[in-house]
Amino acid sequence: HLDRLTGKKDWWIINGGQPGFSSLQSLLLLEQVGLSRKPTVVIVQFSLHNNKFSAETDHEQLGGGPAGALETFLLDNSRIYRLLSKAALSATQSKPGQKRRGGIDQSMTRDPPHNEGETEERRPDFSRGVRVPLGDFERVVRRFGELAQQNGFTVVWTSILDGQIPREYSALLTREIGGEGMYFFDPNDPVRERLPDASLRLAKDPGHWNAQGNDAIGQAMAEFLIKEKLVR
Repeated sequence: HLDRLTGKKDWWIINGGQPGFSSLQSLLLLEQVGLSRKPTVVIVQFSLHNNKFSAETDHEQLGGGPAGALETFLLDNSRIYRLLSKAALSATQSKPGQKRRGGIDQSMTRDPPHNEGETEERRPDFSRGVRVPLGDFERVVRRFGELAQQNGFTVVWTSILDGQIPREYSALLTREIGGEGMYFFDPNDPVRERLPDASLRLAKDPGHWNAQGNDAIGQAMAEFLIKEKLVR
């Protein structure tokens, strides 16, 4: 689409998306790998992986200390340790209705309710108990901005289709991207215009399940980049 819209043929686009990644993991990917590619535009999609309930936040898991580092090393490098760990976990007793892994209650590992139809008293507390709490997300967003200024690229934030992102995260992102060098692209309206009959619920998200949906998102993103003069 960029070739068609600009008449050029030298665009280099890297898909760095990783299934299940949170915004913090995406930041680490950019810092450790992406910066070496000297990007001019970095597109960051943040999704509901941020706000899945978890026994530890992503930030806490990074700072797990010697024990956590040793376990990670053994899981990555020792087949015997992996087999023993699997056997131990399968033997863990669970209470009825609970899903446990390594003795940690995973019954709350689920996606928070969607924005639509929620009542304020029933909304989850996104400041704790999720993979990337609001405080951590704020630091992640600001760090993306710092890297953009230091390395001369533009950040375009985008979200998943159909309002799956809690409004607390969207509101925080809106506040933080007011400065120069940070943009937000909402894919919902452009995709609906091109695919008016397609369901945008995550389970039937055309961007995840078929080429037509991917093409609609790609075309809309290319047009956004041209409109904002982020590519020429």
